Amino acid sequence: MLLGAAAVGAILLVLARAGPAWVAVGLVLLWFVTKRFARDRPAPPPGSAPPRGRARMSAEEAREVLGVAPEASRDEIQSAFRRLVKKYHPDQGGSAYLTRRINEARDVLLG
Repeated sequence: MLLGAAAVGAILLVLARAGPAWVAVGLVLLWFVTKRFARDRPAPPPGSAPPRGRARMSAEEAREVLGVAPEASRDEIQSAFRRLVKKYHPDQGGSAYLTRRINEARDVLLG
């Protein structure tokens, strides 16, 4: 990754000497290449660890986030999920972090 960043920096430096239009061309090509290779990346296997090195939420923590009892039915979990997402979604002025936690809690409890 570091070598790739150094190569990109060197190429952009060379293009900068050629003129600002070439820098723009270089940045567009860089964007295209990163998008192209990002699509080729394989999807993580189901049930793999969550991204960013965080441990998966426990069932107890998930129940606490959604505010449901341990014996809550599937319908009660879905109802609590919908209510909380409606309240805390970023489009409604809520937090993206809270919405991610609510989604993760639902995924843990409903599998």
